[in-house]
Amino acid sequence: MGDKIAVLKIKDHYSIRRGDIVIYLGDPIGKGKIKEKMKRVAGLPGEYFKIDRGEIYAGPNEDNVSHIYIKGIRNDDSNYEPLRIPDGSMFLLGDNMKVSRDSRDIGPVPFEKIQFKAFAVYWPLWHVKLLTGLKSFIISIVKAMREAEEHQIES
Repeated sequence: MGDKIAVLKIKDHYSIRRGDIVIYLGDPIGKGKIKEKMKRVAGLPGEYFKIDRGEIYAGPNEDNVSHIYIKGIRNDDSNYEPLRIPDGSMFLLGDNMKVSRDSRDIGPVPFEKIQFKAFAVYWPLWHVKLLTGLKSFIISIVKAMREAEEHQIES
C-alpha cells in the first residue's frame, strides 16, 4: 500500500496481455465520483474462463481450457463457473483473490472502462520495479514517445 505507480493511457486494447495490471473505472462512490480500481488481467475477450478450487483455466472453447499461471496472483480455494468472456471485455482479478472484489463479483469489465496500464512502481525507492516484462515496457515507452511527437507536430 502507498506505492506510486507509473501508468500509460490505453489507446487500443490490443496492447493488453494476460497478467498486465490495469486501472479501470469502478463503481460510483457518490456525488458523481467514480472510483478507479487496479486489477490484473486474467481472461481475454472471447475466451472461456473458469476457476476451480483457486486454479485458473482459460481456452478457446468450454471443452478445451488449460490451467494457466498468472504471476502476481495469490490463489485461494474459490470456484467460478465457466463463462465465455464477451468480446469487448476482460476478466480482472485482484492479486489477493481471498479478499479482492473483482470480476468474480462484478463480471467481465468492458474495454471502455479500462483506462490505463500500469508499467512501473517508482515510489518508495526501495519498491522501484517494472510491472511488465522489459520488452513490453520498451514498446510502451516507444509508443508513448511517438504519440507525443505526433501530438506536438499537429499542434
